[in-house]
Amino acid sequence: MADNSLNPIALRELHSKDQGQLLDDIDRLRSQGVSNYIDLPQLIVCGDQSSGKSSVLEAISLVRFPTKDHLCTRFATELVLRRTSNVHAAVTIKPGPSRSEADRARLLEFNEPFTSGDDLPNLIESAKKFMGLSLHSFSEDVLRVESSGPDRPHLTIVDLPGLIHANGRQQSTVEINNVSKMVKGYMSNPRSIILAVVSAQTDFSNQIVTRLAREVDPNGTRTLGIITKPDIPPRGSDSEKAWIGVAKNEEVDFRLGWHVLKNRDYDSQGASSAERDQKESQFFSQGAWSELPRESVGISALRTRLNKVFLQHICSDLPAVVKEIMAELRQCEQTLSKLGDPRPTAKEQRTYLTYISQTFQHLTKVAADGTYNDTFFRQTNVPGGDTKRLRAVVRNLNDEFADEMQRRGHYLQILPEDGQPYAFVTTPGTGGTVSRQDYLNEIQGMARRNRGCELPGTLSSLLTTDLFHQQSQPWEDIAAQHLDKVWASTKVFLELVMEHVASSESSEILLRGFIDPLMENRLKIIQEKLAEVLRPYKHGALITLNRHYAGTVEAVRFGRTRAKMVGTLNNYLDGGSKAGNFTMEDVADDLLSSDGEQRMFAETCSDILDRMEAYYETALNVFVDNVAALVIENCLLSELPELFSPAIVAGMDDEQLEVLAAESQQVTAERAQLNRKISVLKEGLRTCRKHVPREQQTIPQRFSTVKKQNSNTSSSPETTAASITSELNSSRLTNNTSTSSAGSSRRSSPNGSIFDEASNSSTTGTSSASTASSAPSPRVTSFSVPGLNEELLKKKSTAGEL
Repeated sequence: MADNSLNPIALRELHSKDQGQLLDDIDRLRSQGVSNYIDLPQLIVCGDQSSGKSSVLEAISLVRFPTKDHLCTRFATELVLRRTSNVHAAVTIKPGPSRSEADRARLLEFNEPFTSGDDLPNLIESAKKFMGLSLHSFSEDVLRVESSGPDRPHLTIVDLPGLIHANGRQQSTVEINNVSKMVKGYMSNPRSIILAVVSAQTDFSNQIVTRLAREVDPNGTRTLGIITKPDIPPRGSDSEKAWIGVAKNEEVDFRLGWHVLKNRDYDSQGASSAERDQKESQFFSQGAWSELPRESVGISALRTRLNKVFLQHICSDLPAVVKEIMAELRQCEQTLSKLGDPRPTAKEQRTYLTYISQTFQHLTKVAADGTYNDTFFRQTNVPGGDTKRLRAVVRNLNDEFADEMQRRGHYLQILPEDGQPYAFVTTPGTGGTVSRQDYLNEIQGMARRNRGCELPGTLSSLLTTDLFHQQSQPWEDIAAQHLDKVWASTKVFLELVMEHVASSESSEILLRGFIDPLMENRLKIIQEKLAEVLRPYKHGALITLNRHYAGTVEAVRFGRTRAKMVGTLNNYLDGGSKAGNFTMEDVADDLLSSDGEQRMFAETCSDILDRMEAYYETALNVFVDNVAALVIENCLLSELPELFSPAIVAGMDDEQLEVLAAESQQVTAERAQLNRKISVLKEGLRTCRKHVPREQQTIPQRFSTVKKQNSNTSSSPETTAASITSELNSSRLTNNTSTSSAGSSRRSSPNGSIFDEASNSSTTGTSSASTASSAPSPRVTSFSVPGLNEELLKKKSTAGEL
């Protein structure tokens, strides 16, 4: 990102007319109310009561300010000084940001001219009453004192109430705290240059303003200390030496340094400003204070110093101010777009809801599809950001549901016998854990209790059904919890969508009055659908056409038979109980031996258990898929775009439109406030851009031909993109501007601001690099831009390089 701040050379070359225009424009931003929304560069004067702050303001502005300590202002005073041929002075009120339109209009009517500083105390009291301040209340309104004339400097200074040390009869504790809070608030603004006024009459460590300055500006980068009453400490005293040390920046290091002013003494209260300045000059020309640099003492040097510091501060901060105004403007326009146009009639209300429903329908559809190209989906690192990506949320919840069914969907975990196949169920169930043999014994008991007319060796198929119903008991609760999570996440998503497409008031009305009832009904629908999907697994016969089921049963049987055969054959091998003389007939008889009906009954029960477990595995996967597809997908997600569509809005009667879309007085007021804010910000943006050089676009490099080469390498047919841009800019400047010095050129930007650019010098056989760094820079081979190389060749030829 280019640094668009004015460089020191440009700052020095700014004519007084240009300086005045820049300061006038910053002042115009403040008077228009931009400072209510964006921090603007400003000079603020802070100091303890009796620090001589008013005398400093008087010396700077040539306007006599009230100096009575008991006259505590309860608002900031903006002192606007301009050098003009005509003399003019007036006092106005700049309304605070929270004022209503009616209050703003009333306060703007306060416009009182004045001719003498003696009028200011009465005007301040009048302003208090006009603002409607109570005895101890403080206002965010600003009293604006404008003074222009041929002897005035170009400055704008914000004067803050004096910091109070201890409460007495004149000030309460509340007042003391309010003053401190107001002053610290202004000082905390990173764009405030703090003029910290301290009195040499009071011990340095006891002055509140320096403590606050170090709190808000610990590095002292934006604080200028001003010492008043230097004639109070006795000449040659330790106190005088200590204060001179402060003035030399030896005690408290302020990067902007310190300045010393001599206040009027009692005998010179009626003296003119010129006489005051002459006495001050005499004081600093003798004694210990004379050892300080002349630019650090006296009011004339302070005016020059403040002007320079403030201009540097403005030029440094202005590009950032522009960016902040643009960001604030975008936010305001987005908020205004959500409010929509005024809608007093049913037609306008229908138009407003139609727009909202179109956007709502689009966002819900793409969210359900998992297409996240809209800006609505981009912020995922904020609270609720992940919930915007609905398809991802639902998929993750479905995965959790499938895992939960696998872990906790079974009532019993049936542990297999040693050497037998590992079972599908691998975790304890809600009913606990049981060995396969114990469970077979229980099944045999159930079979005997439920005998019917079956032939010997066979059992009723209902036994398998009963076992499955028992084993799948947890399914309903797990699935119901899953639906609740998906429904709740979907509801939060819809709230985010509505908040995105409509104003806060409209979204609240639409959610409460329309979306919420529909979602409650949708919850009932998916609950009913879940009951329907569960019904085959809770009641009736077990049915499956899944070929995996038969294969699973056969695999379990094969594994069990194989284990039995291996055990029997091991008995006939060396070390076995039947090792020795045996025939194949003996082995076959042993493998096929049976204990008659009892053995057949046990094997049948084992077969029933195998079938139940195989069916459980098949049915669980089908059930999980059905919940995801038939319940969540068909009955919830696919219906979201139709919850609030343009077709639904078209079918609403006037009464419904009135309830859902009529705007309140609050919305009307908010729209008016936003329109005013947008107008202020747009005007402020136009004003700022006049003084900020535009960023110049650099030529992109070709990725396929980038090479690394040090910037101090001699030139070749290969030319860097940065060098091309730099030389082109330099050649354009040479043709359009006059050179102000050997190393810099000065030109006016298209929008009228004046700034400097370092000229790019070339030497024979050396490419003109855009930076002085020795770090490696990318090189581009075969770089060709139509018309550009010809211009560079012409420039190089003129310079004698070819």
